[in-house]
Amino acid sequence: MAPRGEDSTIRNLPQAFINKKGELAIKSNENMMFTPYHAFSEGLIPFTCYPGERGPFKHKMGYVDRKGSVVIEAQFDDARSFSEGFAPVNVKGKWGYIDKSGKVVIQPEYEDAGLFVNGTAVVSIEGGKKAYIDKNGKVILKVETGHAGHFVGGIAYLRQGHKYVFIDKKGKKVFPEEFEMASNFRDSLARVRKDGKWGFVDTTGKVVIAPRFEDAASFSEGLARVKTDGRWGYVDKTGKFVIEPQFEGAGDFQHGLAGVTLNQEDKYVSGYINKTGKFVWNTGLVDAEVQEVPGPKKR
Repeated sequence: MAPRGEDSTIRNLPQAFINKKGELAIKSNENMMFTPYHAFSEGLIPFTCYPGERGPFKHKMGYVDRKGSVVIEAQFDDARSFSEGFAPVNVKGKWGYIDKSGKVVIQPEYEDAGLFVNGTAVVSIEGGKKAYIDKNGKVILKVETGHAGHFVGGIAYLRQGHKYVFIDKKGKKVFPEEFEMASNFRDSLARVRKDGKWGFVDTTGKVVIAPRFEDAASFSEGLARVKTDGRWGYVDKTGKFVIEPQFEGAGDFQHGLAGVTLNQEDKYVSGYINKTGKFVWNTGLVDAEVQEVPGPKKR
């Protein structure tokens, strides 16, 4: 529901994209289908094509630009967004990476593959282990875990047993404190959970926003969506609410807008708000019984 990616095209529906004015920008067809799991990144987005009979594993994936023009032909069994010029693709059950010309730059040999962030990516190797690789496909660190985050500023989260810690590129702990859950650093802060509540730490390990939220997402454009008393709102980096908790569903801010769903007396309104919390585009009120926006449920 929330806009994502680096382009002004805003993700709206599983089968179409609108611009900031709410105008239809790209619509799917029989040979070009989109899903809510992908968004525009670095000017491209994966699309799905069914060259013949539909069914599991009978599709191929490629990439289109913001005009809806095919840039990389549908040829992969699965595909993910571009990041730092590379995109993970699946060929016959194995993951590798391509560049924006569609050329394979890291051969498909991994059980799974994540996006490149700051020059490294997390991949799954034999035995359920994880490894960090560089853009040449060279392994720089192996870890005995199924949960490993991106290196940001030389620090990444890692699951050790039933706890989460933060490590450096040598695999050593950088903070003594352990958490129930942790996430990647974003906007210089990482969300962590302790005693069932979410808060944020900085890159020195200092708790800058004490864990007090029912749920929380990473910071984006200086604001983070957090949940309290069953409603979502937005806080700044001091933990102060700049948009009070009021939404049934909420997304991250991208390009100054965030996708939200608001419940008003069993009627829903979904759309995009700016950083003052005002709607700049919305669907209007819709009866709860016919609401189709993911997330909210009638109370």
